[in-house]
Amino acid sequence: MPKKQAAEPLQEDPVAAGDTNEDSADAVTSAEQSGQTLDMPFDKLVRIYRRIGASIAEVQAQYDAQLEALKAEQDVFKAAIREHMKLQNATSINTPFGTAIMSVKTRYSTTDWDSFKTFVKENDALDLFEKRIAQANMAAFLKENPEKVPAGLNADASYDISVRKPKVSTPTK
Repeated sequence: MPKKQAAEPLQEDPVAAGDTNEDSADAVTSAEQSGQTLDMPFDKLVRIYRRIGASIAEVQAQYDAQLEALKAEQDVFKAAIREHMKLQNATSINTPFGTAIMSVKTRYSTTDWDSFKTFVKENDALDLFEKRIAQANMAAFLKENPEKVPAGLNADASYDISVRKPKVSTPTK
């Protein structure tokens, strides 16, 4: 198991405070291209990693806001098209700009999973479930039953890195 190393607590989060130093996008790109990231001090790697994460979050927030506004605008037009089609008792209308098609979309869910699972067992209807494995449940099952591994089960494990901002300490008097 790798050792956990503690760092000195910071008075202020330099990434949140907008510490720019020499860690610009150009510095990151040039270090990455020359393969020098392993030569960087570890604290600088973490600082740059967090700064990139902050930039990603900012871009994602802008994107999400624009996307939400566009979808809301599109929903207004979707409702108008639906009303026109209902008034004309039509399921498809062709225009020079595209064909509008109205269809019924039904989504199924249950409020009683125990009864639903019993129903599936009684009717041998496993196809009523989607084909994916509940990840946490499978991990727990294998931990409790390491000798019971289903045939054809694949496991893809990889190391993941997450970086948290430092805890801000308050000066003691």
